[in-house]
Amino acid sequence: MNSREEILEAIADYQAGRLGTIPAVHHAPTEIVESRRDSTRRSATG
Repeated sequence: MNSREEILEAIADYQAGRLGTIPAVHHAPTEIVESRRDSTRRSATG
């Protein structure tokens, strides 16, 4: 895809929805949760 015509064709295909879709991921988290350090774990130094 190097020519101007090919690029315009690809844009038209994208806009027309001819490039497919990305399926939704079911049961994916919808928020960001920070993990907490386990305070019961000991460091390597003691």
